[in-house]
Amino acid sequence: MKMFHVNFGKIAGLVLALAMLVLTIPAALQHFRQAPSALDLAAASRGSRIVVDRNGVLLRAFTTPDGRWRLPVAA
Repeated sequence: MKMFHVNFGKIAGLVLALAMLVLTIPAALQHFRQAPSALDLAAASRGSRIVVDRNGVLLRAFTTPDGRWRLPVAA
């Protein structure tokens, strides 16, 4: 009669990987269900106040009321 050799390390690794999948997939789905709605692009169009010299070089920029820097982009 032939005895079976069981590799418990591989079995434990497979069980651990399966447990990770079972636990992370519902958490990821819950996270994406609670994702915020679309961004307010009107707020993004309002830029920071900037101070430039007579040559148009930036001297000082101020943050928006929400505390973000929104500097104009030169294309």
